Formats: sequence, structure tokens, C-alpha cells
Amino acid sequence: MTAQEKMAKILEVLQSGKTVYIQTALRVTKVSAKDVEKFAAINRPLFKADTKSLYISAGNRYDCIDFCKITAV
Repeated sequence: MTAQEKMAKILEVLQSGKTVYIQTALRVTKVSAKDVEKFAAINRPLFKADTKSLYISAGNRYDCIDFCKITAV
């Protein structure tokens, strides 16, 4: 699965009303549809994908989430 496909799947799950959890070894980030809307309101995407990697916004930078555990509830 490519990074663009992962991002599309995550956004699809969020639009269906579920919550996505992105888990590293030390931290869990909870993402809801409201979070995506807040970022869209300021013209900054919450998720970003290039040809190889998937990123999530973290302040003024984007952090790679390729090797994170991603679950939806």
C-alpha cells in the first residue's frame, strides 16, 4: 500500500465518524474528523503524503508515521 493510499484510507475512516489512533513506542495521538477540519480551516493539511512516506503535522513541521501502528475505533 502506497502512502497516498494509506492517507486516503485514513481520511475515509475519519469521515465515517471513527477515531484514528497513531501509536509510536512512547506516544499515542488521537485524531478525529474535527481535527482534520480544524487544520483545513487554516489551509494546512493534517496528513501529507509523498511518493514514499506518510506524515502528520506536528507544530510547524511534519513527522513521518510510516512505522507507527495505526488503528481505528
